[in-house]
Amino acid sequence: MHALREALAEFVELVLPVGCAGCGRPGVPLCPVCASAVRVPPRRVAATVLASRGGAPVWAGPDYAGCVARTVVAWKEAARRDLAAVLAGVLAEVVATALREGGPGSGGRRDDRPVLVVPVPSAGRAVRRRGEDVTRVLAALAVARLRRVGAATVPPLRVAPLLRQRAGVRDQAGLSAGARRANLAGGLRVARGARRLLPGRPVVVVDDIVTTGATLAAAEETLRASGADVVTLCALTATPCRRALAAPRSLD
Repeated sequence: MHALREALAEFVELVLPVGCAGCGRPGVPLCPVCASAVRVPPRRVAATVLASRGGAPVWAGPDYAGCVARTVVAWKEAARRDLAAVLAGVLAEVVATALREGGPGSGGRRDDRPVLVVPVPSAGRAVRRRGEDVTRVLAALAVARLRRVGAATVPPLRVAPLLRQRAGVRDQAGLSAGARRANLAGGLRVARGARRLLPGRPVVVVDDIVTTGATLAAAEETLRASGADVVTLCALTATPCRRALAAPRSLD
């Protein structure tokens, strides 16, 4: 299924002109204006669910609105894999900033083991529709980028897709805050055989979009229950109901 999807995407690119995913400008995957909107400095997030609880700090990239939202949807739902490198760069900045601000080694903490970057798993139906788990793919690309350009400023990282969705969990898109919490109540589990990796291990949880924070909260709780030290929660983008708390340094 994945190979067929990639072949179809390549065919479409050959017969149809490429347009900016954010505004439709012809000839470029992402025009300079939309690229600037996507590449904003990461900021702290205050989401509905996460703001009312303790736990790890949350960082995200640009607001999920306008050309940013159109770009993310094109990457996720329209197989615009030509956008993956740009979006992976954004997520890499988010992870690097979060780790510099509060990851292993900050505040006197020391842990020489690689930090586990754990992507939030997509719903099974979404994976089948898209041909891949897009968040898992993006996490791998972001970590690969950090290994190339961020090795001096971030600890060693390892992508670890350790979370699984239990049967019956729906795609979160379109659900209210209460429905999101109910949908994910007990809906995540640690993969069989992975529990031994987690006690005391520093972990970064990554997702594509944070809305209410219900998904990230469920992931954090599931990992902490297995002994993980969840140091931060990161998302590519966030819905506008949040506030900025910090301005980071750039990787470039």
